[in-house]
Amino acid sequence: KVEGKSGDVLEEYKDTGQRVADEQAVYEVTSILSDDSARSYIFGAGSQLTLPGRPVACKTGTTNKWKDGWSMCYTPSIAVGAWVGNSNSKEMKTSADGSRVAAPITNLFLREALKDIPVEQFSKPQGITTVTVDAVSGLLPTEYTPQTKDEIFASYSVPTAYDNVHVVVKIDRTTGLPANNLTVPENIELRPYLVFKSERPDNPAWEEPIRNWMISQNLALPPDGADVIVPNNSEGPVLTISEPQANSIITKLPIMVSVNTKESLARLDVLVDGQLIESKTSAPFVFQIYKTLADGQRTIAIHAVSQSGRATDLSIPVTVAVNAPLTILSPAKDNITISPVTLKAISGNNLGTAVFYVNDVAIGSSQATSAGNSYTYEFVFDAPKPGTYKLVVKAGNTQTLKETFSIIDQAQ
Repeated sequence: KVEGKSGDVLEEYKDTGQRVADEQAVYEVTSILSDDSARSYIFGAGSQLTLPGRPVACKTGTTNKWKDGWSMCYTPSIAVGAWVGNSNSKEMKTSADGSRVAAPITNLFLREALKDIPVEQFSKPQGITTVTVDAVSGLLPTEYTPQTKDEIFASYSVPTAYDNVHVVVKIDRTTGLPANNLTVPENIELRPYLVFKSERPDNPAWEEPIRNWMISQNLALPPDGADVIVPNNSEGPVLTISEPQANSIITKLPIMVSVNTKESLARLDVLVDGQLIESKTSAPFVFQIYKTLADGQRTIAIHAVSQSGRATDLSIPVTVAVNAPLTILSPAKDNITISPVTLKAISGNNLGTAVFYVNDVAIGSSQATSAGNSYTYEFVFDAPKPGTYKLVVKAGNTQTLKETFSIIDQAQ
């Protein structure tokens, strides 16, 4: 905190690379050399939220009327936070936001604390996946999507809904008007439109500003009375996923996916974590997935399009345990939990007795228990104290990878 004689935070602060000073305190704001940052768009290249040649995660915050400025930053080995404000609750100068008054402090601290430490890279945690999505909506692409991009998602937030801003309208190519029941099929043209909707499309007070904005951006509106085809319309075909069951554990390939429907479909897609695996245009809709998937929780999604262009989307979560003969199911890697904790492993074949090792010391064993097409092994671990533990499970001539988890005090 930088204070003057009266306890007020200095009003004469300057931008990056200049000095902030009064009679009691001097704070040197150092400039940043790095310009390679995802924050550049908002804060400018080389802002106080970057470190030269080193990855860092930062978040700033500012309360109402400029009373508090925050900056919270961390690298793989250190975390630091700074608050700037007046101890007498007096407001700071207008625009004294966290990125200007607090970020220079966290930046200078981290530069000094890390000056003798080699550059550290953030490791990609389990459960992170890259999904191709529609470049505008951020939802799964459809046959009407003109451009896609790759986005990163946690496994529990992978999008399952399909893009609904790129739509098509049936137009009579001979008249340029919306097609109707008198238009011969060969004269029907599917014309694409980009249509945005408010959160309350049935409320004119919400919808009209969106419509006006589209007009101001020279975005063509679908003609009145036209039959607008939206890929994920809720009136799509009725279908069910009969195999696999939701939350089932898959221990071997191929993964069988069976979809039941009584309707005639134009196409049915199977996707895993947003990635298209296979499409079919006629029944039976039975698929075999031979693609190697990383062990862990995965989302199997179905996208079905009827002959009239209506669509339905379904998805189920499954756990994949294919790549290792013996796999730890819980606790998940780097999980933080309280004691006692149930340790659980799974195998595709009956391995007999599994022995659980915590920090390389055997703590107990478990007999295989049949669970459908797999076998599970469980042991309840009552940790002697809070801390970080490493778990390995051994059975027969195989063992799991070493997984780390943490036990915290229940009072916390």
